[in-house]
Amino acid sequence: MSKYEAVPPVGGATRRGSYVNATLRLADLCILDALINMRRFHDRLMNNENLVAAANTYLTSISSLLLPTASLNISSVVSSLNRNSLSISNRLSSIYHDSLFVRQIAERYQLPLVANERCGSWYIPPDIKAGSAYFKSTDGHQGQWAFSTRRLNLQVLDIVEKHGGCIIVDSTRRGKSMPDALSKTVPIWCAVMNSLLLGEVYESTGIYTPEDVVSPSEHSQIQARLDTFVEEAKRLHLNLQARTQALQKPLRPIFTIPTSNPSSPISRGAPYYPIICLTASSPASRFPRNPPPTYIQGAADDSESWSHGLTPPLFWAHQNQLLSTSEDDLPRLIQSLLLTAAPSPGPFRSTIPPATLIQPTQSLYIAPLSSAALNTTTSSSWDAIIKKNSKNSKKNHHHNNNNHPP
Repeated sequence: MSKYEAVPPVGGATRRGSYVNATLRLADLCILDALINMRRFHDRLMNNENLVAAANTYLTSISSLLLPTASLNISSVVSSLNRNSLSISNRLSSIYHDSLFVRQIAERYQLPLVANERCGSWYIPPDIKAGSAYFKSTDGHQGQWAFSTRRLNLQVLDIVEKHGGCIIVDSTRRGKSMPDALSKTVPIWCAVMNSLLLGEVYESTGIYTPEDVVSPSEHSQIQARLDTFVEEAKRLHLNLQARTQALQKPLRPIFTIPTSNPSSPISRGAPYYPIICLTASSPASRFPRNPPPTYIQGAADDSESWSHGLTPPLFWAHQNQLLSTSEDDLPRLIQSLLLTAAPSPGPFRSTIPPATLIQPTQSLYIAPLSSAALNTTTSSSWDAIIKKNSKNSKKNHHHNNNNHPP
């Protein structure tokens, strides 16, 4: 057995904090071993005056050799390797690779694609994106299950009414096969909406969860809280009469990941509206579609930390140029694209994300600070703008004198 094969992996695929989420490849270990041996040779050389004198005949100074410190440790090397593997170019190529699977599922089910923001939009080209949803994983975390009364996602019901179902797209980073937003938050939402829309007609207000992700114990605990969630929703006194008349069947979540076998296309005559919960990414070790060597699971997650301001619409508008640019040149290219991406006329049309109507209101919108809807030429279209720069910053209020809604 090679001495390298006996070295256990550092951390694990699901460890976090002080552990490193990476497994050293044999080549990486060989490089590390070579560096350590070079350091040992350097130390022996420095302790031999004759060798130092001879070496200085050819070198300006033997001490000018730049070698690793004696305190070199595996964790620091793995951290450096891990940072390199999570480069912008690797992320963009992984996102594009996963988007091919998303397209495949959309063609199979013949249903519209809905991005679970903010991650989902990276995997859906704007020309085939039907809308956005805001299902948070925190509402599905163990012991924190909740039906959000602030994120009702009623716009999803409109898409379901028009198309007979939809596909909600999201992804998750390494360590999980499915985000909690899809495995638990969406099923909770479906169960609550079924009760609100169908009432007694819907005999069972049960919840559907993926058996290989949600344990029977957790499923039972969520089920026990459904009545409470429904009562919380009823206290909002939502006007759902029009949707109640249009939606005569229950919503049914169906779970699809890259490693699963998609079910057969669902006919319009099915006794439910299919809500396909599609996880776009998959652990590379269990990937059935030959991923790139630099594949990153859930590459679009936490885009603020790596995108340099790049947005999904801008990525899809310049995908070929971005995917063919080297890592060193990508930040400059992204900044150039951001500067030249002039918004189209009007507050809602731009390559930068527009404002999104918050239903069931008719005049309340939300938009990122980068949105063209908030620039100086279109801000007069709004009665009031409330800006929040970050979690720790104060909100800035700007009022216009206009009396018309946006």
